[in-house]
Amino acid sequence: KPSNKKYDIIINPEMSFGTGHHETTRLIAKDLFKQDLKHKTILDFGSGTAILSILAEKLGAKQVDAVEIDKNAIKNAINNLATNNCKVIKIINGDGNSIPNKKYDYLLVNINRNTIIKEFTNIFNAMKKNSIVLFSGFFESDVDYIKDLSIKSGLKILYSDLENEWALLVMKN
Repeated sequence: KPSNKKYDIIINPEMSFGTGHHETTRLIAKDLFKQDLKHKTILDFGSGTAILSILAEKLGAKQVDAVEIDKNAIKNAINNLATNNCKVIKIINGDGNSIPNKKYDYLLVNINRNTIIKEFTNIFNAMKKNSIVLFSGFFESDVDYIKDLSIKSGLKILYSDLENEWALLVMKN
């Protein structure tokens, strides 16, 4: 139900991942409030119900491409976009090969470690100089592996955060 908060997001999760209650979603959402998303382009990779995309739009993003592989999550996301009166989010069905051929200011990547590894090249290719990427969806025990992979590709680690055993890594190209 709507509240009197500054940013109200209404999500009907149905059978999809992305209610905002999982640690990894909270880690990224909390961090987005620290970022300046006004007039920025966003890639939400593994967007689920589009909760992070919706938050990015509410925080001023000018364009959000939300890539999701699960067709049920996409149906749910489309309904959530309508419920939240979103205007700048484009839902894209597919994997890393479906990421549009453009560069983004911010990349929100809330997927598991193995998918990050599999899709890393596609994610990296969507970054421009000074892009910020927020990686989550993996455990604290996977942080060093994700860091090593990222550093070898030239990304700089800005900071990390933890909630329970789940991790967030924020990096810059």
